[in-house]
Amino acid sequence: MNAKCAWCGEELTERTGTERDQGLVSHGICDSCRRTFFSRSLGELDLFLDTLAVPVLVMDGDATVRYANRTAQTLLAKDLPEVRGFKNGDVFECVNARLPGGCGKTDQCPGCLLRRTVEETYATGGRREKVPTLVTRFSNGRPQTVRAIVSTEKIDNVVLLRIDALDPAE
Repeated sequence: MNAKCAWCGEELTERTGTERDQGLVSHGICDSCRRTFFSRSLGELDLFLDTLAVPVLVMDGDATVRYANRTAQTLLAKDLPEVRGFKNGDVFECVNARLPGGCGKTDQCPGCLLRRTVEETYATGGRREKVPTLVTRFSNGRPQTVRAIVSTEKIDNVVLLRIDALDPAE
């Protein structure tokens, strides 16, 4: 079974054991996307991300959104000015982000898997794939738990957060 690039969906070719040992495995990103990510400045990264059909947020180490591609903006029903510069809890409308101190500063925040996943990826550079998280947010004036499945990858000094799913929890 062949794997697909996590960013563009193209099929990845199988790698031999020797290629893996030499560090030639793309780890879920095709050669074309890898070259694009690493050859462009972060200022140009947004142009590339907007070509992707998957929702991606560019975040710093404090889980603050620096950019959201058009697919993410559509999924979140927010324009770029409504997400850029805001913490992940504000963007996902977490009920705890409305508490004194805001996102990242409440007693509940250390348990936030969404925040921890971004911070861990930023600190270690380790990629996380399909991490299931729950976010409680207000919908029609009532708290609603939403299931989010996310993947992260560190590129230079930012974390790319891909939203694999965002659905009401059952």
